[in-house]
Amino acid sequence: MYISLFFVSLLSATMIPMSSEAALLGALALGYEPTLLLLVASLGNCFGVTINYFLGLYGVTYFIEKVCKFDQEKLEKYNIKFKKYNYLFLFMSWLPIVGDPITLYLGIIKCNFAKFSLFVYPMRIIRYIVIIYAYEII
Repeated sequence: MYISLFFVSLLSATMIPMSSEAALLGALALGYEPTLLLLVASLGNCFGVTINYFLGLYGVTYFIEKVCKFDQEKLEKYNIKFKKYNYLFLFMSWLPIVGDPITLYLGIIKCNFAKFSLFVYPMRIIRYIVIIYAYEII
């Protein structure tokens, strides 16, 4: 189960539509150790967003343009938002649906990786902490 959760968390952090949150809740319901689940899901998810970042950074053009639908117009729209909101934009990377494209975009614009890591990873981990905590108090 832990290996499955790792890969579901990794893939769901990329542009593949999966729900690591549902997998985490399922594992909790089956009685798996919450601390280990947190560690495994967090590692998988952080690796996934790192993959997004480096796909953006190294310009895997086909993937960015065809699969993720990032054309020049969309990039300009994101650039305006990023300049306006900067750090808030980094914090928004944990959100469902828009968070994964944000991590790809941060690679495209060559956001400093230390800055990326400092903001994106903790937000992803906190999301899992909240889910586990909510599950345990209900």
